[in-house]
Formats: sequence, structure tokens, C-alpha cells
Amino acid sequence: MEMIKRIDIQARRVHMPPLTEAELEAQAIAELERMGGLWIARSARTRLAVGGNMRIIADTREQHPFPFARYEAEVERAALPTADYSLPGFEDRVGIERKELGDLIGCLMGANRERFKRELRRLSSYELKAVVVEASMRDVADGLYRSEMKPHAVLQSVFAFQVRYAVPFLFCGDRAGAEYTTFWLLAKYAREIEERMKKMTKAQAPAKGKAA
Repeated sequence: MEMIKRIDIQARRVHMPPLTEAELEAQAIAELERMGGLWIARSARTRLAVGGNMRIIADTREQHPFPFARYEAEVERAALPTADYSLPGFEDRVGIERKELGDLIGCLMGANRERFKRELRRLSSYELKAVVVEASMRDVADGLYRSEMKPHAVLQSVFAFQVRYAVPFLFCGDRAGAEYTTFWLLAKYAREIEERMKKMTKAQAPAKGKAA
């Protein structure tokens, strides 16, 4: 990161002791905040990894969280405002909701339906949001669940909610497919904000130089 290199060079010029990587990262984030790049600073904090792995937040209410053992990820448990998975620093912008098929069907019926609609309404304002289902559409069509709700009614509700709240429902085939989908959605978003950070850093740096 160019900004970190500049901080390190400045430290050497005034004969300061060499800074650690963590100290350089912290100073870079502080400089971004002074430049007014709050969004960039949040991006930088999210990018920080544990042992090179991407940090993923799993909601404390998630009873069967994905372990992400096959992926370069470090899972942290914390209370999320909505959904089951997010990224640190972006809990109010990123939300992935996990559903087993039986759980999804239950959310479409009775009082649970209204609760689910409220959750989707909250997710609708997020930049990255999705409901990942540990089943396929064929499983729904074949009625592979314990409920009297007809497959057609299930899918009609799903499609209606997707249109109304602009929250994608992704039928991932099974649990492994849902874990894969969750990881890569979060990873692609993290990559996207890194690219934004680089572009905004370049845009901010000349402005600071002129102001000086």
C-alpha cells in the first residue's frame, strides 16, 4: 500500500525507530480518516486479516454456523443487526442469511412470515445481501420437506419476496454449496471495497498535496 510506504519513509527521515506492520497499518488508516475518507478507512479495517485469512462475522444466534474450514477465513462470533454472516466494519452494509429448507418453509408460514418479512425489509437497504438456501429448487418442487405448504406456494412466496425486497434467494443445492456461495460472496465484496479504497486513495492524495 503506497500510503504505508510513505509513512515508513517519513519515519526514517526523522530518525524514528522502524515501525511494525501493524503500526504502519494503523497510521495509514488514521491518515485516511484525517483526509476525510471514512469509507476508505472502514474498508481498510475490513481488509485486515488474521493470519492472512479473511475475517467473517457469524451472528451469535446462528445455531449451525459454517466453519469455513476449507477456505482462507477466520470466523468471529458477534451479534449482527440482521442476517447470519457479515464482514467487520460493514455489519450495516453486508448481510447473508442462511436457511435450511425446513427453516425457509417455516419462515413462509403463520407469524414467522411477518417476522421474515421484517428481516428482508432490513436487508433490502444493504449493499450486499442474499438468502442462501441449503437445498435446490428441485428439492422444493419435489416437496422434500415436512410441511403442508405446496411447492408452488413456496416458490411463489420466494419470488414475490425477491421482487419486493430486492434480496436474492440462492438455492445452493446443499450445505456445502451454501457455504461456498457465502464465502465467495463475502470475498468478492471484500475485494471490491479494496479496489474502491485504492481508487479513492489516489483521488485523495493529490488533493492533500495541493492543500499543503
